[in-house]
Amino acid sequence: MFPQSVNSSPSVNDISRIWENAKGFLREILSVDVFTRQIAPLSPLEMTAVELVLEVPSHLPVEALKKGFQGLLEHAVERAAGRSLEVKFAQARGGEATIRRLPPSIQMIELSPRYTFEAFVVGGNSQFAHSAARAVADAPGKTLFNPLLIYGGSGLGKTHLLQAIGHRIRAQSPGIRVRFIPTEFFKNEYITAVQRNQINEFSRWYREEVDVLLMDDIQSLVAREALQEEFFHLFNAFHQSNRQIVMTSDCPPGELRGLEDRLVSRFQWGLSVDIQPPDRDTREAILRNKAIEEKLDLSDDIIEYIAEAVTTNIREMEGIIRRLIVEAMGGDITVELAHRVVSALTQRPASKRIRVTDVLTTVSEFYQVDVESLMREGRGTKDVAKARQIAMYLAKQLTDLSLKAIGTHFGNRDHSTVIHAIRITEKSMQEAQAFRQEIEQLLKTLR
Repeated sequence: MFPQSVNSSPSVNDISRIWENAKGFLREILSVDVFTRQIAPLSPLEMTAVELVLEVPSHLPVEALKKGFQGLLEHAVERAAGRSLEVKFAQARGGEATIRRLPPSIQMIELSPRYTFEAFVVGGNSQFAHSAARAVADAPGKTLFNPLLIYGGSGLGKTHLLQAIGHRIRAQSPGIRVRFIPTEFFKNEYITAVQRNQINEFSRWYREEVDVLLMDDIQSLVAREALQEEFFHLFNAFHQSNRQIVMTSDCPPGELRGLEDRLVSRFQWGLSVDIQPPDRDTREAILRNKAIEEKLDLSDDIIEYIAEAVTTNIREMEGIIRRLIVEAMGGDITVELAHRVVSALTQRPASKRIRVTDVLTTVSEFYQVDVESLMREGRGTKDVAKARQIAMYLAKQLTDLSLKAIGTHFGNRDHSTVIHAIRITEKSMQEAQAFRQEIEQLLKTLR
């Protein structure tokens, strides 16, 4: 029941409460699709003693809402407010849908203007992923590719395709609200919401203010149970209402160790596609495209040299182009300059991203033990236990994962077990020169 008298003005909280209760009633009697597309986008602008004004996004026709839903809306509002109110509609201005009522814990992230389908060079390494991304962008939530997961190594174009989907949806369907966010940012938003006791507001905002969710680097969910729980329910809400989810990852769903089985299973409901390192022709095409974009005059010799020197990472090629611009200082870019820049930028050991699966495979082959034995919960034989400790040590040295995250790859062991393995390995390296040489050989192989 409305607490004010008929002549008093309701507060913002009262209006929001009444509208949320009305939506709760409508959610129960309408289909998920109808509610999501016709009712959820509406929001209360103002309320008087006799009427409630709802803001209608530009992509929804007001006349159709009046004809199809006004009576039902007024009935729901009457139930929520405890008295009869006339529902009126106000069309939102502007051609592009906006994500409204941003909670304090959530930050707006813009799409990069560089990451469009037009700027993406398609090769044999990315043709399938590109086609799937275009299909989703042309019909979000209406294909079998929901969710769509694009996976592959660092710097191959996953983020480019992810944001290209967002650009195309906004261009073709301005009323659809697109949210692009790196998973690490999503994690920080969640933590902030928990600290501020705003988790309900955080959850509600994602469920009601976003139509297409683009999540970059989903592997950042690994070993974060509370965050996985939140994303699990968010995923279900999107999937049940046929809203599109697109994710990127550095590996396929089945290799996301430390991720709950129920999440991995849901990631496999739609389509998973990979992007491989580009072949020589594709690398040259990417370099020519980048040179045009930057208005650079690169000779064929320079393009062929860079394409030969950098074989796995598109981002590294882009870095070389940017470095050439700086080094040339407005002058000509010579073959000699290209050699110097490429040599400086391609001899860094950090240029390759190493995963725990790489460590497991390398240690397995080196010590002739089965990978599954290293990942089992039990201790196993003495040789297996030693190899497992070495693998944990290498994972800590070569990856950015936390101790807890590393432990999940080795039979869900806790962080104290990983610390013990690291200390034992370091002590053995100090005491035995031959053992130290083994570890150095493994590090060299992995790098």
